[in-house]
Amino acid sequence: MALKGRIRFIDEKLLAVVVVYVEGLQYEAERYDLLKNESSLSIDWLPMSHDVVETSRRPPTLRSVHFVDVGDHTSAIVVELSFDVLNMKLRSTYEIRINSLYDRHCNQFVHLSSHAAMNVTFACERIIGADCTGALKIDHHAVCNFMRSYHTRVIENPKLEKHEIDVIIAIEKRDERYKKLKYFIAYYGPCETSSLNNDIGECILDLQKAEVKRLCVPNKLNCSYDRSFSLTIVNFDTNNKYGVQLCGVIDRRLEQPPLVDGVSKVMADMLAVSAATTSMSVSSVNTLLRTLIGYAFVIAFLLVVLSIFVIYKCSTGKFRCRVHEKNVDQYVIDDSSLKLFEDSVIGAGRFSNVYLGQLSTDWHGPVVLDDQQRVAVKSNRHMGKNEKRLFIDEIEGSKVVGRHSRIVAFIGTVVLNGSLLHVMEYCGNGNLLDYLVSRRKYMVELQENGIDLNGSLASITEINFDAVISVHDLHRIASQICSGMAYLSSKSIVHNALCSRHVLMTLDHNVKISDFGFVSTPNTPTCTPVDGLQKWNALELLRGETSTSLSDSWSFGVVLWEIFTMGGRPYYNIPDEAIRGLIEKGFRLQKPDNCSIQLYQLMRECWFDQPSDRPQFQQMQTRLTTLAQQRSPESMNFMTISTLCDYYIEDQNSTKVNTNIRKGSHNDPDVNDAAAMISESERLLGFRF
Repeated sequence: MALKGRIRFIDEKLLAVVVVYVEGLQYEAERYDLLKNESSLSIDWLPMSHDVVETSRRPPTLRSVHFVDVGDHTSAIVVELSFDVLNMKLRSTYEIRINSLYDRHCNQFVHLSSHAAMNVTFACERIIGADCTGALKIDHHAVCNFMRSYHTRVIENPKLEKHEIDVIIAIEKRDERYKKLKYFIAYYGPCETSSLNNDIGECILDLQKAEVKRLCVPNKLNCSYDRSFSLTIVNFDTNNKYGVQLCGVIDRRLEQPPLVDGVSKVMADMLAVSAATTSMSVSSVNTLLRTLIGYAFVIAFLLVVLSIFVIYKCSTGKFRCRVHEKNVDQYVIDDSSLKLFEDSVIGAGRFSNVYLGQLSTDWHGPVVLDDQQRVAVKSNRHMGKNEKRLFIDEIEGSKVVGRHSRIVAFIGTVVLNGSLLHVMEYCGNGNLLDYLVSRRKYMVELQENGIDLNGSLASITEINFDAVISVHDLHRIASQICSGMAYLSSKSIVHNALCSRHVLMTLDHNVKISDFGFVSTPNTPTCTPVDGLQKWNALELLRGETSTSLSDSWSFGVVLWEIFTMGGRPYYNIPDEAIRGLIEKGFRLQKPDNCSIQLYQLMRECWFDQPSDRPQFQQMQTRLTTLAQQRSPESMNFMTISTLCDYYIEDQNSTKVNTNIRKGSHNDPDVNDAAAMISESERLLGFRF
């Protein structure tokens, strides 16, 4: 896949032409086409540190598709795309991916043996005919408005002169967000008088006139700061307002933030310092502290009284309680924007059902919904105290994860009738386990009726081809899950609960990873296995050791096994409490029937005892792509399902093994010795040490 020529700026739009060469595709005029959806052609915006979510940015459009015969049984697909000019100003990056072609003659999609994908960055200096005034020239400018993770306060310092003010800047202790930063740089000085906005505490600060102080990143090597540092404003003028802007420097050569409008003025936090404060006599820090504590108690008491008054008024309907929009969490959705269908249960979570919901047409957020504005909704109604805590953990985990094309998008929360609702992206094909099992059962039914899915299409009638699956489809599903997990790994996020039940399928048969209630980061590590997921958890987690992204690699190996057994139950005849002993003795899952030796080797590498010996997700993504390219044409056929495999059991709970074993009998095998529970026939079937 390649970008033909360069991007052009024409009629206030950015035009890009992408060319893909497809070997083995015989050219036939008007036969094939591309459709702009996840199954055929997907165009995804990739958030960058310098880019922003801009609501006025129009989505890309597909202008034209042409097929050209280039000889040697190879066709070239020429795709012309149109992008909003705002992408050039913000130096945005998009991923363009072609997964399949639409065959008009057969009315079905033809999947490519390997997905064609590329990233396109709209760098103004490389765009023909573009006016680069006000556009970002490079992607490593300083990052300002640093997620508002700092605050300022002003105190009187007896060691300073009367007209000097000491400003304390405190930041949240989240090392993960500061990894790429070389240091902080603080700009501070008088605000422009015409820009004062006392309501939200902001003003305009001219960087050319501002003072500068460089500060090391807390908790990094050779940095003495913990969570706060200070700067001093000299020659303080009580007639002026002062502002502070904190930026994180990525490249030492580019300390100033990206200035799209071409001027040196940025928004800053306005310091709330009054003339009365500076005219006061300087008192000791201890006296000041005691005074502040006294004020705090008085204010807290008044807030309690006010809260009781507001709650009373709301409950009696005297007035409608509404938070000012400027103080609302970006994830909070007004209850009037959501319609909940409690009679339409589309799934089941750990503690509650998942209901169908619908957002109003006037709701516009960062998540692209279908034409019906459908969403999935979880509720904390009827939950106990512990379940509600885990429910909140899942919501907070979704915020930490962020957005990716292979991650279920977190849309927001709604408070409705006293219950907290978790609103997320709607995935119409349910979870991956049910998706695989339903297709396996349907294909077995067809086999028992003597229907050969790989026979002539003309001889097959009344078959729902949407409910059957090929080895190629399984490779695609595995690759998409790996892509989503590689994204989490790149952010040092550990899922800790990866299994086929926690992967959802869209109506376009694409993957979305979900259930982030157990995620951990370097700042919030975990060493506790998730209850009920011992068969997916890595050995080190079963031993009570800290999990890492390589622990997720182990879980991914089990998910691969689930995929290529079409929803088989891993360790189906082993109780959860016996899994650790079984794994420590070298027991591993058998090779699935429809799985290649190379792919099974990848699974086995995921199950190495030492985490450092396991492959990382970025490495597995490359290997899965290579395996897909090496597949024979026969692998495009539909699968043949064996009904003799013992792991196709209906009960989702573990089958109890050797139930006649008497506890406490020294002549009987230890119930925790899983090796003693494996029969000879199971050893011959591949359950081995």
